[in-house]
Amino acid sequence: MFKKEAKAMLIYLTSPVLILLIVILFWPRISPKKHVSDTYVSREVRERSFSTFISSIRKFPYDASAKKKERIVSNYDKLSIGISRNDALSLLGEPDSITEEYNKTKGNLFLGWTWTYYLYRHEAELSNDMYDQIVTLYFDKLGKMYRALPMNIKTPAEKGTTVSVNQ
Repeated sequence: MFKKEAKAMLIYLTSPVLILLIVILFWPRISPKKHVSDTYVSREVRERSFSTFISSIRKFPYDASAKKKERIVSNYDKLSIGISRNDALSLLGEPDSITEEYNKTKGNLFLGWTWTYYLYRHEAELSNDMYDQIVTLYFDKLGKMYRALPMNIKTPAEKGTTVSVNQ
């Protein structure tokens, strides 16, 4: 009698009904999870997004305060490749915008952050390579700076490379 019940149970276990039941019960656990970038944006990025910066400006052209310009330009030469985000923050102050960077061709692989400091911005909608004065810092996923790029600022020179060693 026991063998007959075991055989019936084995047939039942291999039936399509059981497979469907397993899929229904365990699907949430085995389905691919959404990548962090699809569902999560850090608080620092929300608070320091480009759109937040632009909307905070009352009129254009935007011209940063003399104190802010002086701090960024005079401390730019103290930046060095490999410094942490905290060290850059101590030197230049809070950036105007922060962007998280992802490689979408590699499944939204997190690459790091881009910090942008605007000393002068000609208009809201479009950047202007002729007039805008910007310092952009690039940090890898470990929070280490691998590039600093000034635009239309006389004294500082570009530092680093376009690719981080930690990518």
